[in-house]
Amino acid sequence: MPLSTDNVEQSSAQRVAADPGSGVTRASRLAIIGVMACAALVFVATGCGSPLVKEVRNEAEFRDLVASADKPILMDFFKGGCAACMMLDGTIDHLAEDYDGRVIVAKFELMKFWFEVSNMPLWKEYRVGLYPTVVLIVDGKEKKRWVSDYSINNYRKELTELVGPPVEKPKDGKDKPAEAPVAAKDADSAKP
Repeated sequence: MPLSTDNVEQSSAQRVAADPGSGVTRASRLAIIGVMACAALVFVATGCGSPLVKEVRNEAEFRDLVASADKPILMDFFKGGCAACMMLDGTIDHLAEDYDGRVIVAKFELMKFWFEVSNMPLWKEYRVGLYPTVVLIVDGKEKKRWVSDYSINNYRKELTELVGPPVEKPKDGKDKPAEAPVAAKDADSAKP
């Protein structure tokens, strides 16, 4: 049944019934936009992320970091305003915590806004064509590259081979495992 131009006020259910393919595509696009908007809101609400992630501001600072690093560097090259880049922030923050002291985790904004490449030499040198691009730099040379990869396990696999497994941190923030509550022990011992 073709869509009618006579009745402009068709409901979305009527449009999907008339042309099922268009409804699915539109719903998928709206879902993606919603996820990206949520990621942007989280980024704005929480700031730049973990204090363990070093923010590199210019090419000179980047070159100094690479030249003086005594550990591997996990460098997140991102573009300002890029929702996909913002979605990767949580992964980068977790990696910084997991490998604290063994890997330098850093972020570098290579492109501001849409078409203003602010650091053209690095953009060309590291062949950043898509964002986000994450590069593992060891002894001043690129060892591994991930492009638009959001899976923390892919990063952990490479970093574990290089520096060992991530640091296991207790969920309660204490150094020792938490003991059972005293009231529960007393209640169990009081039963006949």
